[in-house]
Amino acid sequence: MYNNGNSSKNVTGASVVDGTMESADYADNGLSGDKIDGGIISNFQSTGIDDRLPTGKVLTLSDTGLAIDGKIELDGNGFQVKLSDGSAYWEMRGASSFLISDNGVEKLRILSSGGITFNGDTAAANALDDYEEGTWTPVLIGTTTAGTGTYISQDAKYTKVGNLVTFQMRLAWSAHTGTGTMQIQGLPYTTSSTGIVTATVYVSDVASSAGKFIQCFLSNSTTDIRLREVATGGGSAAGVAMDTAGTMFISGHYYV
Repeated sequence: MYNNGNSSKNVTGASVVDGTMESADYADNGLSGDKIDGGIISNFQSTGIDDRLPTGKVLTLSDTGLAIDGKIELDGNGFQVKLSDGSAYWEMRGASSFLISDNGVEKLRILSSGGITFNGDTAAANALDDYEEGTWTPVLIGTTTAGTGTYISQDAKYTKVGNLVTFQMRLAWSAHTGTGTMQIQGLPYTTSSTGIVTATVYVSDVASSAGKFIQCFLSNSTTDIRLREVATGGGSAAGVAMDTAGTMFISGHYYV
């Protein structure tokens, strides 16, 4: 059957009209080779169509789907997806690493061991390997007798980027059975084994000794915040005695 210069072969159903084949059933091996060029095939069934694309051809989808102005290139080391002018591309290369480049200059890499590096840096030690946001529950205890508290508020949040944890908390209580000096437990991660980190504290309705103000710090390898009172003119620090009611706002950061 011939129509407008187009031919059909082993085709049943509607005829071929102006490069469009609709509602046609193709017999096995009825269509092979580079037979499709610029036309549209719809609503067809066949088990014998040769689906190879000619060498150097680029498959593009119509505007009813996804339009791609570029090409995919494969080689023995991975693959690249390039813009049509080749000026920018992303690629997957060796050992399952995934990288994004701009005109051949690496901008971002996901290491096969995990973590993200930037601008050509491939060192695992420099990789951003964790990001988290969450909440934690601060708990007030006494250092002699831990005791239990009646809490008005135990609000606390944290953000972890790599090995750096930034935290904020608000703790308010109306009664407590603990004795000794005050300490706060519950940080979301254990502090590093090296270095001592200070934090900023604001207290309300918490008693301190005359002429002293309250500070706090985080010691090594703990999940605790230590409270201390220090003389305004300097001198040694001491623990802050347990108070049966009070409010504290504390913020700071530490390494894990």
